[in-house]
Amino acid sequence: ALLATLYFECGHSLEKRRVVTQCLDEYRSTAGTNLRWAHPGSRGFQRLDGPPTASGAAWLSAPGLDELQGWELSWHGGATSEEANNFMFRGLGARSWQSERQGALSFISFALPTAWLVEQPDCFPGMLHRFCERLQPLHGYGGFGLVDSPNRFVTPMHEDTVHSLAKRHPGLEIDDPILHSIVLKNSIKGANWLTVLGDRWLDRLGGVEALLSRLVPPAELHTFTGGCLIQAGPQPQLGNVEEHR
Repeated sequence: ALLATLYFECGHSLEKRRVVTQCLDEYRSTAGTNLRWAHPGSRGFQRLDGPPTASGAAWLSAPGLDELQGWELSWHGGATSEEANNFMFRGLGARSWQSERQGALSFISFALPTAWLVEQPDCFPGMLHRFCERLQPLHGYGGFGLVDSPNRFVTPMHEDTVHSLAKRHPGLEIDDPILHSIVLKNSIKGANWLTVLGDRWLDRLGGVEALLSRLVPPAELHTFTGGCLIQAGPQPQLGNVEEHR
Protein backbone atom coordinates (compact mmCIF):
# COMPACT_ATOMS: atom_id res chain seq x y z
CA ALA A 1 0.00 0.00 0.00
CA LEU A 2 0.89 3.67 0.15
CA LEU A 3 1.86 3.88 3.82
CA ALA A 4 2.70 6.86 6.03
CA THR A 5 3.56 7.28 9.71
CA LEU A 6 3.95 10.44 11.79
CA TYR A 7 5.52 10.61 15.27
CA PHE A 8 4.58 13.43 17.63
CA GLU A 9 4.84 14.51 21.25
CA CYS A 10 2.21 14.91 23.99
CA GLY A 11 -0.28 12.51 22.45
CA HIS A 12 -2.19 12.43 25.74
CA SER A 13 -3.07 16.14 25.57
CA LEU A 14 -6.53 17.34 24.64
CA GLU A 15 -5.07 19.42 21.80
CA LYS A 16 -3.41 16.42 20.14
CA ARG A 17 -6.43 14.20 20.76
CA ARG A 18 -8.64 16.66 18.90
CA VAL A 19 -6.18 16.85 16.02
CA VAL A 20 -6.03 13.05 15.73
CA THR A 21 -9.84 13.02 15.62
CA GLN A 22 -9.75 15.51 12.73
CA CYS A 23 -7.19 13.40 10.86
CA LEU A 24 -9.21 10.22 11.30
CA ASP A 25 -12.41 11.96 10.19
CA GLU A 26 -10.71 13.18 7.00
CA TYR A 27 -9.32 9.71 6.34
CA ARG A 28 -12.72 8.08 6.88
CA SER A 29 -14.33 10.57 4.52
CA THR A 30 -11.77 9.61 1.85
CA ALA A 31 -11.90 5.85 2.43
CA GLY A 32 -15.69 5.72 2.71
CA THR A 33 -17.24 2.26 2.75
CA ASN A 34 -13.85 0.62 2.14
CA LEU A 35 -13.41 0.61 5.91
CA ARG A 36 -15.05 -2.46 7.42
CA TRP A 37 -13.65 -2.68 10.97
CA ALA A 38 -13.08 -0.25 13.82
CA HIS A 39 -11.21 -0.70 17.10
CA PRO A 40 -12.00 2.36 19.21
CA GLY A 41 -10.13 2.16 22.49
CA SER A 42 -10.20 -1.13 24.38
CA ARG A 43 -13.52 -2.55 23.18
CA GLY A 44 -12.15 -4.80 20.43
CA PHE A 45 -12.91 -4.68 16.71
CA GLN A 46 -16.45 -3.86 15.65
CA ARG A 47 -17.91 -4.50 12.21
CA LEU A 48 -18.88 -1.36 10.30
CA ASP A 49 -22.01 -1.20 8.18
CA GLY A 50 -22.86 1.54 5.71
CA PRO A 51 -21.13 4.86 5.01
CA PRO A 52 -19.30 6.77 7.77
CA THR A 53 -21.51 9.09 9.78
CA ALA A 54 -20.47 10.43 13.17
CA SER A 55 -16.89 11.24 14.10
CA GLY A 56 -14.83 8.09 14.44
CA ALA A 57 -12.87 9.21 17.49
CA ALA A 58 -15.10 11.69 19.30
CA TRP A 59 -14.45 9.72 22.48
CA LEU A 60 -10.83 10.93 22.40
CA SER A 61 -11.90 14.42 23.42
CA ALA A 62 -15.29 13.75 25.02
CA PRO A 63 -16.22 15.63 28.24
CA GLY A 64 -14.97 13.88 31.35
CA LEU A 65 -12.08 12.06 29.70
CA ASP A 66 -8.96 11.31 31.71
CA GLU A 67 -6.36 13.33 29.83
CA LEU A 68 -3.55 11.61 31.73
CA GLN A 69 -4.30 8.25 30.13
CA GLY A 70 -3.12 6.97 26.78
CA TRP A 71 -5.28 5.87 23.88
CA GLU A 72 -5.24 3.48 20.93
CA LEU A 73 -7.38 3.14 17.81
CA SER A 74 -7.39 1.13 14.59
CA TRP A 75 -9.59 1.14 11.48
CA HIS A 76 -9.14 -1.06 8.42
CA GLY A 77 -10.84 -2.58 5.40
CA GLY A 78 -10.01 -6.27 5.77
CA ALA A 79 -12.57 -8.98 5.07
CA THR A 80 -11.99 -10.17 8.65
CA SER A 81 -10.88 -8.29 11.74
CA GLU A 82 -7.40 -9.85 11.51
CA GLU A 83 -6.80 -9.36 7.78
CA ALA A 84 -4.25 -6.83 6.55
CA ASN A 85 -5.67 -4.32 4.08
CA ASN A 86 -4.56 -1.31 2.06
CA PHE A 87 -7.21 0.85 3.73
CA MET A 88 -5.92 1.40 7.26
CA PHE A 89 -5.68 4.09 9.92
CA ARG A 90 -4.24 3.45 13.36
CA GLY A 91 -2.70 5.42 16.16
CA LEU A 92 -1.44 5.31 19.70
CA GLY A 93 -1.10 8.06 22.29
CA ALA A 94 1.39 7.70 25.12
CA ARG A 95 0.23 8.29 28.69
CA SER A 96 0.99 11.62 30.34
CA TRP A 97 3.77 10.30 32.58
CA GLN A 98 5.37 8.45 29.65
CA SER A 99 5.37 11.61 27.56
CA GLU A 100 6.57 13.98 30.28
CA ARG A 101 9.07 11.80 32.16
CA GLN A 102 10.33 9.48 29.43
CA GLY A 103 9.82 11.56 26.30
CA ALA A 104 7.64 8.80 24.81
CA LEU A 105 6.30 9.51 21.33
CA SER A 106 2.82 8.97 19.98
CA PHE A 107 1.99 8.15 16.35
CA ILE A 108 -0.61 7.82 13.64
CA SER A 109 -0.28 5.66 10.52
CA PHE A 110 -2.51 5.41 7.47
CA ALA A 111 -2.56 3.53 4.18
CA LEU A 112 -4.23 3.89 0.79
CA PRO A 113 -4.15 1.65 -2.31
CA THR A 114 -1.14 2.01 -4.63
CA ALA A 115 -3.56 2.35 -7.57
CA TRP A 116 -4.44 5.80 -6.25
CA LEU A 117 -1.06 7.04 -7.52
CA VAL A 118 -2.68 6.94 -10.98
CA GLU A 119 -6.31 7.54 -10.10
CA GLN A 120 -5.76 10.28 -7.47
CA PRO A 121 -2.06 11.19 -7.59
CA ASP A 122 -2.28 14.11 -5.16
CA CYS A 123 -4.46 12.38 -2.55
CA PHE A 124 -1.82 10.58 -0.50
CA PRO A 125 0.87 13.30 -0.31
CA GLY A 126 -1.79 15.97 0.13
CA MET A 127 -3.37 14.13 3.03
CA LEU A 128 -0.01 13.60 4.71
CA HIS A 129 0.80 17.31 4.35
CA ARG A 130 -2.52 18.32 5.93
CA PHE A 131 -1.97 15.89 8.79
CA CYS A 132 1.48 17.43 9.35
CA GLU A 133 -0.03 20.91 9.46
CA ARG A 134 -2.42 19.78 12.18
CA LEU A 135 -0.15 17.49 14.21
CA GLN A 136 3.17 19.34 13.85
CA PRO A 137 5.06 16.03 14.14
CA LEU A 138 8.71 15.55 15.07
CA HIS A 139 9.30 13.39 12.00
CA GLY A 140 7.73 10.81 9.72
CA TYR A 141 7.75 9.13 6.32
CA GLY A 142 5.56 7.89 3.52
CA GLY A 143 5.89 5.68 0.44
CA PHE A 144 5.40 2.08 -0.61
CA GLY A 145 5.03 -0.04 2.52
CA LEU A 146 3.81 -3.38 3.82
CA VAL A 147 0.64 -3.26 5.88
CA ASP A 148 0.59 -5.93 8.56
CA SER A 149 -2.29 -7.60 10.35
CA PRO A 150 -3.96 -5.55 13.08
CA ASN A 151 -3.51 -8.63 15.28
CA ARG A 152 0.01 -8.36 16.72
CA PHE A 153 0.13 -12.12 17.25
CA VAL A 154 -0.38 -12.78 13.52
CA THR A 155 2.38 -10.47 12.29
CA PRO A 156 5.36 -12.59 13.53
CA MET A 157 4.11 -15.52 11.43
CA HIS A 158 5.15 -13.63 8.27
CA GLU A 159 8.52 -12.24 9.36
CA ASP A 160 10.54 -14.40 6.94
CA THR A 161 8.50 -13.21 3.95
CA VAL A 162 8.70 -9.59 5.07
CA HIS A 163 12.46 -9.87 5.58
CA SER A 164 13.04 -11.28 2.09
CA LEU A 165 10.92 -8.56 0.47
CA ALA A 166 12.72 -5.84 2.44
CA LYS A 167 16.13 -7.14 1.35
CA ARG A 168 15.07 -7.18 -2.30
CA HIS A 169 13.26 -3.81 -2.38
CA PRO A 170 15.14 -1.01 -0.56
CA GLY A 171 12.29 1.44 -1.15
CA LEU A 172 9.78 -0.69 0.77
CA GLU A 173 8.83 0.70 4.19
CA ILE A 174 8.67 -1.97 6.89
CA ASP A 175 6.76 -0.35 9.68
CA ASP A 176 6.34 -1.18 13.36
CA PRO A 177 5.58 2.22 14.88
CA ILE A 178 4.83 0.91 18.37
CA LEU A 179 8.36 -0.49 18.53
CA HIS A 180 9.98 2.27 16.47
CA SER A 181 8.53 5.05 18.64
CA ILE A 182 10.64 3.77 21.55
CA VAL A 183 13.93 4.31 19.70
CA LEU A 184 13.06 7.38 17.63
CA LYS A 185 13.02 10.02 20.37
CA ASN A 186 16.36 11.48 19.27
CA SER A 187 16.62 10.40 15.65
CA ILE A 188 14.56 9.81 12.53
CA LYS A 189 13.94 6.34 11.15
CA GLY A 190 15.18 7.26 7.68
CA ALA A 191 14.09 8.76 4.37
CA ASN A 192 11.50 7.60 1.86
CA TRP A 193 9.53 9.08 -1.03
CA LEU A 194 7.94 11.45 1.50
CA THR A 195 10.14 12.47 4.43
CA VAL A 196 8.81 14.65 7.24
CA LEU A 197 11.19 16.77 9.33
CA GLY A 198 10.06 18.89 12.26
CA ASP A 199 11.80 22.16 13.12
CA ARG A 200 14.17 20.32 15.46
CA TRP A 201 15.69 18.49 12.50
CA LEU A 202 15.42 21.41 10.12
CA ASP A 203 17.47 23.54 12.50
CA ARG A 204 20.24 20.92 12.49
CA LEU A 205 20.33 21.13 8.70
CA GLY A 206 20.53 24.92 8.70
CA GLY A 207 16.86 25.68 8.06
CA VAL A 208 14.56 25.53 5.05
CA GLU A 209 16.71 27.66 2.75
CA ALA A 210 19.82 25.57 3.42
CA LEU A 211 17.90 22.37 2.75
CA LEU A 212 16.37 23.78 -0.44
CA SER A 213 19.82 24.66 -1.76
CA ARG A 214 20.86 21.01 -1.44
CA LEU A 215 17.77 19.38 -2.96
CA VAL A 216 18.07 18.20 -6.55
CA PRO A 217 15.01 18.25 -8.88
CA PRO A 218 12.59 16.58 -9.18
CA ALA A 219 12.64 16.61 -5.35
CA GLU A 220 10.31 19.20 -3.83
CA LEU A 221 9.98 20.74 -0.38
CA HIS A 222 6.60 21.64 1.15
CA THR A 223 6.56 23.57 4.42
CA PHE A 224 4.01 23.38 7.21
CA THR A 225 3.78 25.02 10.61
CA GLY A 226 6.57 23.37 12.56
CA GLY A 227 8.50 21.66 9.77
CA CYS A 228 8.58 20.49 6.18
CA LEU A 229 7.74 17.56 3.93
CA ILE A 230 10.25 16.53 1.27
CA GLN A 231 8.87 14.74 -1.78
CA ALA A 232 11.52 12.85 -3.75
CA GLY A 233 9.96 12.96 -7.19
CA PRO A 234 6.45 12.47 -8.58
CA GLN A 235 6.12 8.81 -7.50
CA PRO A 236 7.71 6.43 -4.98
CA GLN A 237 10.15 3.76 -6.14
CA LEU A 238 10.47 0.20 -4.81
CA GLY A 239 13.91 -0.54 -6.19
CA ASN A 240 15.08 -4.09 -6.85
CA VAL A 241 18.60 -5.18 -5.88
CA GLU A 242 18.28 -8.37 -7.95
CA GLU A 243 18.16 -6.32 -11.17
CA HIS A 244 21.77 -5.26 -10.61
CA ARG A 245 23.25 -8.66 -9.89
